[in-house]
Amino acid sequence: MPFDDAPRSDFTSSPPNHTSPRPASTRRGFVLCLKITVAAALITFLVRSDQLDLSQLGQISSIPHALLALSAILGAFLVSTIRWHGLLQSLEVVVTRRECLRISWLGLLSSQILPGVTGGDLVRGASIARSVPTRRLPAILSVVIDRGIGLVGLLIIGTVALTLAPIELRDDPIIGTVTKSVAVFCALGILGLSLLAWPGTWQLPWIRTVVARIGTSGTTGRILVAMQLLGGRFGAILRALGWSMVAHALTIFAAATIAHACFAGSTGAEEGAGLADYALLVPVGQLAAALPIAPGGVGVSEWVYESLFARLGVSHGAELSLWIRALQITTALGAIPLTLARMRSRVGSKGAPIPSES
Repeated sequence: MPFDDAPRSDFTSSPPNHTSPRPASTRRGFVLCLKITVAAALITFLVRSDQLDLSQLGQISSIPHALLALSAILGAFLVSTIRWHGLLQSLEVVVTRRECLRISWLGLLSSQILPGVTGGDLVRGASIARSVPTRRLPAILSVVIDRGIGLVGLLIIGTVALTLAPIELRDDPIIGTVTKSVAVFCALGILGLSLLAWPGTWQLPWIRTVVARIGTSGTTGRILVAMQLLGGRFGAILRALGWSMVAHALTIFAAATIAHACFAGSTGAEEGAGLADYALLVPVGQLAAALPIAPGGVGVSEWVYESLFARLGVSHGAELSLWIRALQITTALGAIPLTLARMRSRVGSKGAPIPSES
């Protein structure tokens, strides 16, 4: 059943809900305060235990290497945008590359401002839904699938790197537990993407039963119908996964480069770490940042970076995490001129005079 044949029951057409939202808002506010407290506690602990030296953030010994790292982060963002645009096309959502880039950049900026790791995805989903009102649910679904493919790509790199790690590192109890956990989630992610792309998935008896019970008139049913558009499109999924690997590889390269730019010559900073070590530990740190423990993973990723790099005898792990965050924030600032230009164009179009019929 094609998606456009489903009833147009948009989110705004649902009956009004007169229930007071205060309990849910209070709960969300409490959770947010708790996350902020966790982030503040972790940063305070790292600073007081001399594991995080904030003064290091202002020291750059090699400007060219710092610019190269920034270029790599920008490249990772652009590759991720290409990945999302391909998924939009697979879901039959027509949007220009320029508009996709604008929305992606706005989402990246929002992820640095809004609390929580999904803030940018929420902005992306809302923005793309406004851009293509006739294909709202497939457009929003593309954001969810894009996030999932990005995580699976990160899990694949992390699994391979941890599996190829030196035996003395793999024998470490903590690293061993991390390796098993990452491998399990990687397998589950690959299985989920395979089922999503396999056209026979929707013919499985239990899947058909679930779809029949849910129906196709409600929002959930329409999401299921939209998901069927990816059935048989293994090529689109594999391309998106390949772009994901490229984006993460660029992030790993950026981490190694900014470390060289800022910590070269520091005791234990460069001597004990090579590119393979960054390929081993940066994906784990990025996965830690994605955990919904603290807003944007602040504090969590710094603690994980410091703990894991210390096991290699490498210092400045927490500072490296903050530097990666600083590079991402700098890249995100590129959304500001794009947003201002769009606002000016809208104001100009509204104020344009109506041509005469003469």
